Amino acid sequence: MATVEKLSPDTPAFGLKMQADLQALESNSHLIQTKQAMMQRLKTECLPLFYQHLSTAADPQLAASATQLDAAFTQIYRWCLTLLHYQTEANFSQLLQIWLRLIPDLASSLLASVDLFKDLSHLLLRLSQVQQQKDWCERFLAYLPQLLTPEGELLNSELQFRQIKSLALFLAWQSGLVAARQIALRGLSDLPQPLQRHLLAGYSLSDWLANPWLNARPDPSPSLAAEPSIQLSSWKLSRVKTSGGLMGWKGHLYEPPRLCWQDPEHLLLQDSQNTWLLLADAWGESWQRVLSQKLNAKTDLGSWELSPTGDLCIADMQGSFPELKHWQQAVATPQTLAVILPHSLQVYLIGRQPCR
Repeated sequence: MATVEKLSPDTPAFGLKMQADLQALESNSHLIQTKQAMMQRLKTECLPLFYQHLSTAADPQLAASATQLDAAFTQIYRWCLTLLHYQTEANFSQLLQIWLRLIPDLASSLLASVDLFKDLSHLLLRLSQVQQQKDWCERFLAYLPQLLTPEGELLNSELQFRQIKSLALFLAWQSGLVAARQIALRGLSDLPQPLQRHLLAGYSLSDWLANPWLNARPDPSPSLAAEPSIQLSSWKLSRVKTSGGLMGWKGHLYEPPRLCWQDPEHLLLQDSQNTWLLLADAWGESWQRVLSQKLNAKTDLGSWELSPTGDLCIADMQGSFPELKHWQQAVATPQTLAVILPHSLQVYLIGRQPCR
């Protein structure tokens, strides 16, 4: 039976290879001064906390503990490499602070499931692209107690690992990872029923799947007994998002784009240089460059009616958008109308949202 010693950076009972690799990385002449400073922070701030909590979480009666610790430390090393090679100093500091907050609550789960560590690492790196790690962390830690046993513990079962991942992904979507929308919503089925109902904010899952502009987000509460009350019949037309801009100025376009509709769920925009897939919902947007091809500009309003003066109606709903006066091109899905004005680098998105 393996005996798990109290670990510290100075007593490498396990993770010896990881420490040697870190030392080699630290002496790498290719690391600029900023990266060396980041490495020092890893050694002095983060790794000791990992050692402390992972070694405490390990069960000394289990022969697998030594293997688990070594696997966990190897994963930490890989995470260190990712941070050092792909992150700016500002992003690195933000990510480091997030992990310092997560480790105490998740140490035993991270030890029991290396895959959980990898998935959360990947999720945080993606969140760093939209600068919303702090918002995600606050909500994740607030909701995490809903997954604990009545004794306040994590079971570290496969079901609970799925629940942690599903909760993390759902909250990441609502922090700006728009590309995760479908999988995040469908992953709610892994969560306990009271938590599911709370996160859906009184709407059905089909409501959320059908309308990307639903923006209900209840505040975390110690008790999920009180569910939000809403009026499903109270909706309005809103300019839900304005996206675009000049390349090099926080935008993506070299010139006014043309709208190209590939299918009802994908909005393609094209200028003389690039073709972009625009994903957008109430929580964020993502411009993804796709293989350039010659696409025809298209205007297709579907069931939407937009006048030259910006008056809009669909079904029994009406709205006035004078900023869209003299619009040039528009395409629509059942839930979204995308509009471009002459000589504009912006795309205006109109959708249906609940009245507040």
